[in-house]
Amino acid sequence: MNIKIKLLSAVSAAAMIASVLSGCSIGSNNMSLDVKFGDKGKMTATVKLSDIDTSEFMKDDSNKLSDIKLYYAYSSDEKKSALAGYASFRSDLSGSPLEIGDNAMDGVLTISVSDEENAAFRADPKTEWEISQEFELPEELWGKNVDFLMVASGRDYSDFFAEPGSNDGWVSSGVFSFQVPDTRSTNISYDVEPGYTVTIPSSIELGQTLPVSVGDVLVEEDQAVNVRITETSEEDNTFKLRNGEADLTYTVTNKTESKDVALGDILLSAPSATESKTAEISFNKPETSEYAGTFIGNVTFTFSVDTLN
Repeated sequence: MNIKIKLLSAVSAAAMIASVLSGCSIGSNNMSLDVKFGDKGKMTATVKLSDIDTSEFMKDDSNKLSDIKLYYAYSSDEKKSALAGYASFRSDLSGSPLEIGDNAMDGVLTISVSDEENAAFRADPKTEWEISQEFELPEELWGKNVDFLMVASGRDYSDFFAEPGSNDGWVSSGVFSFQVPDTRSTNISYDVEPGYTVTIPSSIELGQTLPVSVGDVLVEEDQAVNVRITETSEEDNTFKLRNGEADLTYTVTNKTESKDVALGDILLSAPSATESKTAEISFNKPETSEYAGTFIGNVTFTFSVDTLN
């Protein structure tokens, strides 16, 4: 939302020490304001001073513009009317800036001008000077119709804001109004609990294939459910079965991916929204055995939710 208003009434004033270019007698018809609104009360105000005569400004390095004040009223018609009473004024009262009381305003914003900006203007003087600044408007202004009065004051400029022959002066714009957008927001959140189902038979014999299944996976977008063999019944975590002191070594193969399995390898990985996924894991018996009998052991499967690589 952009509002651009050309201020055509005579210049008014407010408390601000702003020196400006001599020799041109700036009035409200030489001042314009562009207002751009952003989210959550952010407003960028751009003041433009036009038709500037720079001849006197260039005579003295002490001549400078220090700030421009934007007085505003919104809370009552009485306060708006009182603010309007300060519109379209000019003063050459040296050292006596205009003071607007609380009965005529709800607040004030200040556009500051640095010494560097003054120096840059002096180095390349033009007939226009544009100054912008971003403000965060108080929340009580959101959604309200607000009246603004722009006030500039000058020092060391005989004709810019003051009457000829004076050293200080100030000038005020006419009143302008605009509607501040109400951009309040509501944060909405919803927690979805992760979950998944893993199916692994509780027993198997060597020479058989064990189906390992994962389904109903609900995890975060960059995650997956991974299944691994992380431990065996042997102290050294080797693939062995035992019958007393005798042992029997076996191997494990992931038949789905046609590769041998080592401890810690991912047997199956299922990202979110996986309805069902199965890996066929073969527990391979040895070709020969030194001893007869029943050999027993176990492996531990671990399921984890990991970030995808």
